[in-house]
Amino acid sequence: MNADVDGKEENGFSRRRVVAGVAWSLPVIATAIAAPAAAASGSLTLAASPIVAINISKQQGASGTRTGQGPATLTIQNTFATAQTVTVGIVPAVDKGVIATGIAVKSLNGNVVNAATFNTAYASTATITISANQSAAQAISFYYVDGTGQTKPVSGQTYTFTMTLTSASSTVVISGIKMVIP
Repeated sequence: MNADVDGKEENGFSRRRVVAGVAWSLPVIATAIAAPAAAASGSLTLAASPIVAINISKQQGASGTRTGQGPATLTIQNTFATAQTVTVGIVPAVDKGVIATGIAVKSLNGNVVNAATFNTAYASTATITISANQSAAQAISFYYVDGTGQTKPVSGQTYTFTMTLTSASSTVVISGIKMVIP
């Protein structure tokens, strides 16, 4: 009976060799698991130029321009090995309980941003995709839409908006975007 458990090697295996083999394989397994995390490393830096005087066009297909203040350039630097998506969200401030107008991204570097839409609170969203290991300083322009009836913007009023640039790894909030109603 003790002959089965005497610790002698048979067929080249012993408990000591099996334990040693497992101990040597653990670092290899840990390294293989850690490798994908290292491959996914990188950063996405989001910024907007200082707030400057801008012109804001009437919603697509309509004529009209308003003056205001906002960033003229968005700068995005992607050091990830894959393309990254940035969502540009613009939400107006509420004035006396009413939101009467909204603005959205009209174009980036002269290219129309088709994803910009307004919801019932005049908030808008658009997405930008930045290729892997790319940096882009993109000129940005805006357009506006007005409410109707009781939610129409008030003449002489300045409306303030907040823009948020959001990605999977970071968020930047730009405040002080304004539009003046003539």
